Amino acid sequence: MRLLIVTQAVASEDSVLGFFVRWIEEFAKHCERIEIICLKEGKHRLPANVCVYSLGKEKGVSRMTYLLNFYRYIWRLRRDYDAVFVHMNPEYTVLGGPLWRFFGKRTALWYTHKSVNLKLRIAAVFADIIGQLGGLVSIFDAEDAGCGFKLFTLRQLVDRIHHHLDGSGSILCHRGLQLAGIEL
Repeated sequence: MRLLIVTQAVASEDSVLGFFVRWIEEFAKHCERIEIICLKEGKHRLPANVCVYSLGKEKGVSRMTYLLNFYRYIWRLRRDYDAVFVHMNPEYTVLGGPLWRFFGKRTALWYTHKSVNLKLRIAAVFADIIGQLGGLVSIFDAEDAGCGFKLFTLRQLVDRIHHHLDGSGSILCHRGLQLAGIEL
């Protein structure tokens, strides 16, 4: 499977989001290729099958440039990924969702937050699967969303992601996987 990951930061030294580099390393073990679009890129050492494209926050570019870069990357890379994994940013699912749906790309949104806002409700329309950490209160239920998506814990997401994104069982479909130190 070739995967596009969209996230805020790819930076080992980031005090809040540095853990996600480990997630990327783990995904890379199970994917042929990973393309990553991030808001900002910092220091990291990722496997050879991972390529990072920054929207430019670390260079101080404008929000309009972020947006133009985002669309430029998802268009230019559209033949290089089979599915999309959006980490903690429903706005990327809102912005990219219509194109990904048009391209036939299955989309997963990982979102762990207790608030539900309009942006998340719209993102739910375009996400084929939404995951969150187990043990937390569900952000909202399928009936409340009114769009028929399913909300999964991390373990359920790993168990089911191949059905929703790949279908071949080639990505993250085995037990015992650890992501960011979380035993599944």
